[in-house]
Amino acid sequence: MGFQLYKQTPVPPAPSGPEDNTFRTWTEGVTAELNSLQQTVYDVRDFGAKGDGDTDDTEAIREALDAAISDSNTAGTVFFPVGTFKITSTITVDSVAGLGIRGSSMWSTVFDWKGNTTDPMLVLSDVRDSIIERFYVKASAANYLDTAIQIENGTNSDVAPTNNQFRDIWMEGTDTGIGKGFRMAQGAGGDVNNDFHSFYNCQVSNYSGAAWSIEHSQSKTHRMYSCGFQTNNNGGDSGVSVTAGSFYWFGGGGGGNEVADFDLDGETDKIIIEGGNFEGSEMLLQTPNSGAGQPCSIIGTRWNAGTSSYGTMIDHRNAGPLILTGNLFESNSGKTLITISYQPGAGGTFVCEGNRFTTSQDTSSTSASPFVFNTAANQIHIKGNNYEDEAGQNAPTQTFVDGDETPSVFMRNDFYTANTSATSIYNFDDGWDGHEITVKVQDSLTSFRHGYTSTPRLGMKAAADLVAVQGAAYKFHKSGNTWYEV
Repeated sequence: MGFQLYKQTPVPPAPSGPEDNTFRTWTEGVTAELNSLQQTVYDVRDFGAKGDGDTDDTEAIREALDAAISDSNTAGTVFFPVGTFKITSTITVDSVAGLGIRGSSMWSTVFDWKGNTTDPMLVLSDVRDSIIERFYVKASAANYLDTAIQIENGTNSDVAPTNNQFRDIWMEGTDTGIGKGFRMAQGAGGDVNNDFHSFYNCQVSNYSGAAWSIEHSQSKTHRMYSCGFQTNNNGGDSGVSVTAGSFYWFGGGGGGNEVADFDLDGETDKIIIEGGNFEGSEMLLQTPNSGAGQPCSIIGTRWNAGTSSYGTMIDHRNAGPLILTGNLFESNSGKTLITISYQPGAGGTFVCEGNRFTTSQDTSSTSASPFVFNTAANQIHIKGNNYEDEAGQNAPTQTFVDGDETPSVFMRNDFYTANTSATSIYNFDDGWDGHEITVKVQDSLTSFRHGYTSTPRLGMKAAADLVAVQGAAYKFHKSGNTWYEV
């Protein structure tokens, strides 16, 4: 029972460089797709499924999946036409490679959960190189779904759960009616490979726990492309939760989380978040565990605090390194300045370059720093960032107050002097470790005092007081309690 389905072979993209994995990723995807497309397609209607929203279609779906899976651990494709398919208990697929589960579209094929509140809808145990796509999962607070799709490693050592693809899937848990959207769980097979799963244009909305949950150390390098997560009224905990494992996030976005958009409590490999757009959560990222950690990079991403009351955008407590490059970090609605807290339990590295920080408050009378460090953060590199508020207080270049011997350098990098009387600067207020500033002297009355008793203090290169030269520029770098001339 079934028919053959073929499509035109797509043209591969050209790699942009020697280390670009675009072609490799494309090749893996096309190989899996062609394997699926050239196999027999099983229409669930041929097994008794009605898709009318009233009939229980669970057993018919199981029969279609059983027919698609052969004794040789390879599979065909199970097809769902337009309709609403009522599911009342967990459907488990076990020990298969190359399976296809395909609906008509992410809006027209609906899986309507009517089962127990503690059960997952679909469990993929020891399933690899398969494509699951084009359907909508429906749940609600009245018909709560614990987990929509669970991927786990079972006891079949010949078929490891790896390299599955999930495409064009929407999960809607009205009034936080889904606990977890996609769950990479440790199954009966123990902490072994459950990795390299890819998600394309998958959206999880109104969950109570996490949209994606990665839960064991060998569940690594999952890739999310143009995916999203969103909860209403901060109903969910996190968009991506990692108790162990790792992921790459590219594009897409989300928000509305009570804990953080990305909650990394035990990552065991590098994390990359690139090109996303997130807003309205309590935090963008937190790593509450103070262990060794792994590299975490946030690149070209926007985060807006929205109505967040926490005030901290990133709370990072392991060694990392934590790398922030080319991002836009915003607070609005009269909220206080967002901060980044980097406080590892042991020596760690923090890099923050080429980012823009904005706040809707007038910061001219504020002494807070956008960064919070502890003594274990022993490698701090902050360079080329832009800080501004809506009052224009934080323009790229600011003039010191006339006669101020401890001028504020809050959220700025470049400064002018314009003193009308002799002024000996012996400290800069409101800086942070790693802060680099340039002072351009526009008068003949400014000097810099070396090693004054206050802290912080200035450390001049000549280890002596310096009478500044009008028209000259002097650079300083803060390390600990000293601003060193560089």
